[in-house]
Amino acid sequence: MPQSNIRIDTNLLYLPFRLKVLALLADLDAAGRHFFVTSGYRGEYEQNELYAKGRTTPGPKVTNARFGYSTHNFGLGIDVTHDSDIAKAGLQPDWKESNYEGLGIVAKKHGLIWGGHWQSLKDLPHFEFDLKALGLTLSDLRTIYSKDKLPGVWKLIDAASKG
Repeated sequence: MPQSNIRIDTNLLYLPFRLKVLALLADLDAAGRHFFVTSGYRGEYEQNELYAKGRTTPGPKVTNARFGYSTHNFGLGIDVTHDSDIAKAGLQPDWKESNYEGLGIVAKKHGLIWGGHWQSLKDLPHFEFDLKALGLTLSDLRTIYSKDKLPGVWKLIDAASKG
């Protein structure tokens, strides 16, 4: 999997999640479906700025999550963008819904959750780590993050993965 499919700082993604993302992208590439990771970790300012869209700032709503209520805030969520023409330099974003169909099947194969399955505010480009499979919630992560930031959150997930 070429790192050129990643347009974010992957050091801010939880390592086991990053490895799942790389495997997901490799499977999609092998199937001739070319996606680029264009969003990953989001800090407080960026997340709250996105949450304000369609509420207190112009534009459509793009998220239902304030900071601490998105897997992006813990290095456990990514968004991808379909490239309509990989022969051209740079990224030619293509947001046609048909390009994102079937991503849920590939996500499930890699133990990831796909935002296209959500009932409210479907998020076709979104994938996230499956916290529920470990018995964890975003509330658990917020509690740890308030004291120990990302290293503490990732330590909690590591412990839950072993237990």
